Amino acid sequence: SKFLPDNFNATGTNPWGGNFILASNSDPTRYDISLSGLKQQDADKLTAYFASNASKTAFDASAGTWTATF
Repeated sequence: SKFLPDNFNATGTNPWGGNFILASNSDPTRYDISLSGLKQQDADKLTAYFASNASKTAFDASAGTWTATF
């Protein structure tokens, strides 16, 4: 089944002007969604928002990339 529309563009389209990165996880029952171009305060807000839905979140401050595992 499809999760994204055919016209989905992952480059430069997240709300912070960065990329969406969609990846399979090492656990075949999970997937990762990353957003680039974030500052710490934005990553902290996303982590709080997804606290009850994501199985894990992480922020790489040097790269400005926030990742959630679902």
